[in-house]
Amino acid sequence: MSGLPTISTPAVFGITSTSAIVESDVTSEGGSAVTDRGICFSTRTGPTIWDSKVSYGSSYGFFELSLYGLMANTKYFLRPYGVNSAGVGYGEEVQFTTIGDFETVTIGTQVWMKYNLDVLFYRNGDPIPQVSDATAWPVQTSGTWCYYNNDVSNEFDCGKLYNWYAVHDSRNIAPLGWHVPTDAEWSTLVSLTGGNTTAGDVLKEAGTRNWTSPNTGATNGSGFTGLPGGGRGIDGAFIGIGNLGSCWTVSEVTPGSFLVFCYQMNYDQSAVSRVQSSKVTGFSVRCIKD
Repeated sequence: MSGLPTISTPAVFGITSTSAIVESDVTSEGGSAVTDRGICFSTRTGPTIWDSKVSYGSSYGFFELSLYGLMANTKYFLRPYGVNSAGVGYGEEVQFTTIGDFETVTIGTQVWMKYNLDVLFYRNGDPIPQVSDATAWPVQTSGTWCYYNNDVSNEFDCGKLYNWYAVHDSRNIAPLGWHVPTDAEWSTLVSLTGGNTTAGDVLKEAGTRNWTSPNTGATNGSGFTGLPGGGRGIDGAFIGIGNLGSCWTVSEVTPGSFLVFCYQMNYDQSAVSRVQSSKVTGFSVRCIKD
């Protein structure tokens, strides 16, 4: 009878506020071929492959991979794993703590994060499910996230896209000390930065590194660094990265409504638009300090 794979104690290095690099080694297949190996991790001890995981694929031997989208100043527990016909073998658990904190900007009496949210977990440590499939995305009635175009490289500058159910979940998507803004808080920000017709000039990141040319009027004079993360529509299709920056509020248009207020900036406008969007849409999240 086959035994489980044997995996070495992992090494963790290159730790930042949102990422880490992990090395490990499947030292024995355990009697049958390893069909999957990688790292599982959680903010609670004893992570399994049913928590968040990053796979390195089949076979055995040394592997190195990166974890992204972690929360700053947060303790994580991780274990390497290997899967064969006998089941799942785990290596020794190790823990590490991400460094730093979120970069912030103060505008009036408000303190905002300077970048879009890119977390994988609710505040209590429960994972937020990733949904990549275009047909599965629109039918979700609980919190989900995705990379724009299902491409992790789009996360590095513009963060993840979340549906509104993730934003409004009682487990809190925002880190401790922060929250997703209300319609009134976004409205105050727009008023403080010149009003709806011109606020985009001082709220958008300047230049065309992330925004599509001409990025009309953008100076980032406020330091807010608004980013064009695009969105995911009610049909599951992606739209607008580089052209559109749209951020959730927690505020429903009317209590129990399927529509929610969002705020949008565009590459070819100075305006900031207050719009209504479906709860199943995927948008960016920008947090404000409690």
